[in-house]
Amino acid sequence: MRTKVFAVLALCFAVTACLSIEFSTQEDASIAPYRCKFKWGDDSPLYPDSVVVALARTVNSVHDTLHLANDSSDTLHVFNGDYHAVAFGTTSPDKYEIENAEAFLSRQREVGLTDLYACLKEISSSEDPLMRSLFPSNSMEIPVVTEADVAWIGATESTLKHGSVESLDFDMRDVTQTITVRLAIVNDSADDVIERIAVALIGVPSRISLLDKTVSVDHVGRALVEMQADGDDTHFIGTTKALGLFKPINSKDLYSHGVLEVAIKIADADKPVMTKINLNSFMKANPSLEAVGVTDRYRSVSSEISLDISASRTIHIDVSKESMEESSAFDIWIEDTPDSSFDIIPED
Repeated sequence: MRTKVFAVLALCFAVTACLSIEFSTQEDASIAPYRCKFKWGDDSPLYPDSVVVALARTVNSVHDTLHLANDSSDTLHVFNGDYHAVAFGTTSPDKYEIENAEAFLSRQREVGLTDLYACLKEISSSEDPLMRSLFPSNSMEIPVVTEADVAWIGATESTLKHGSVESLDFDMRDVTQTITVRLAIVNDSADDVIERIAVALIGVPSRISLLDKTVSVDHVGRALVEMQADGDDTHFIGTTKALGLFKPINSKDLYSHGVLEVAIKIADADKPVMTKINLNSFMKANPSLEAVGVTDRYRSVSSEISLDISASRTIHIDVSKESMEESSAFDIWIEDTPDSSFDIIPED
């Protein structure tokens, strides 16, 4: 394991009974020195420029938050006591915000570490340019979740006391998941050229707990992925990073999570064609999340999953530009069936 030590860039607050604490002297017997140490996996390609740390004393609710910078080993100070602590770092801090951070400091008897979440920014589907150009208006009620960038979360606990410099050791884990989608699409209309293909993964979590690295189905959205040619003109691939993907409720559901929306734009046509695919069978072989205990919390089971639709199904398109221009965008909804292929054709 690689180990790096981070120290204070800005000591934000240490609050108790709504009063700020100022450490006038390090010799005060009620003050404990400590350092933060972060352990990163050997396969980590990058490290964040800074890390957010939150500490909570188990007795008398002393809370503290730190914004830590790289390549320093300063000694920090806090009141003596038993502490639990969480840490969050990312290479793209503009994509995340820490939910309940201010309340954690100001309402510390009501808001604890269990209430801290790293949240990906959400965009209204009607405001996203890719959604507006390729997906029909009846899909707009589900928000678009910003693509996740590498993010690490760690948690620890320690007794900090005057007279010795203890270390808060964080085992930092990347909580993001790489999701790869593969499609096989055959254009049966020789005169029509496929110009653009995009998919929407419905059911990606929009926030994750800093304390236990879990996500909830109550906070989900869609992830948009542009598809690219993969070796020939019938196979396509797209990849995104997310905090996971919830599987379908059952093999027939097409209205909630675990659904893949596919939008295909034909050159010179005003409107795309679209299909929905239930991902039940594909996610059985490649699970993304698993339940934690008997709660409604879930945790990622792997760093990557592959949804290879092309291995068992081929999408056939037989749509003339003329028919598409005369009608609105239409859906062909595909339940989870063993069929090896299906057609997208204009309705009569």
